[in-house]
Amino acid sequence: MAGEVMKDSVIMVVIGKEKKKFMVELWQRRLVMEFEVKVTHSNMSAGINRVKLEKKFTTDNDLHKNLEKIVLMNKEGEVYYAKLKKDNSQTRGSAIYDGWRDFCLNNKLEDGDICLFKLLQNEEIPTFKLLSYRKNDDEQLDSHYVTLLVTEASLEDGKQHIPIGFTRANNLTKKWKVTLVDKNDEEYDITVDVKKDRSLVYSRIRSPKWKDFCNANDVNAGEKITLELIKEEEKLMLKFICKSQA
Repeated sequence: MAGEVMKDSVIMVVIGKEKKKFMVELWQRRLVMEFEVKVTHSNMSAGINRVKLEKKFTTDNDLHKNLEKIVLMNKEGEVYYAKLKKDNSQTRGSAIYDGWRDFCLNNKLEDGDICLFKLLQNEEIPTFKLLSYRKNDDEQLDSHYVTLLVTEASLEDGKQHIPIGFTRANNLTKKWKVTLVDKNDEEYDITVDVKKDRSLVYSRIRSPKWKDFCNANDVNAGEKITLELIKEEEKLMLKFICKSQA
């Protein structure tokens, strides 16, 4: 009899542990299905029109792929179509594009808004539903994007000025090494020089590879090029996003 009681107790303990494990896994799964993105002037501009998703979210939900159709759904259930594009560089993330700008404008989302989305299950098309959004107290703009004006001189000399606001926002106040990543995911290792003149700081690319990088992206003198700063462990990368007319 005592043995039976002991056996039942063991079973109850096991069941209790399994239930706790199940609840923890369920909670973790719920967190995996949700993600936050920040609306910025940069990512909702006509030139960029894309927002990057966290690597962990795309990996856990098998979304590191190119999809011609995804759904962005607002809180009222209205549907907006967009696309998903994978990043083949070392970051292996994905980005919502070609529809992100329209979603933001139609739902009156503004620069600085932090949006919480949830990936809905049992949908034929990946559907991201907006659960809520809040204003960000930090007025600083998204500092991960920088737009540079390419000139004939910069192509000939391999010297390209980088705005001080970008370098300050990313704490790049000393000489730094970076890998340029073109539209074909080819990499170019270069160095950015930093010079100080009293209270002013000047940063510029100094490398013949700058011209090769621009050529690979079909960027000519007189055009603007937008790059995204990506920090992968100790490696810095500037990835080509788009080009536009000056």
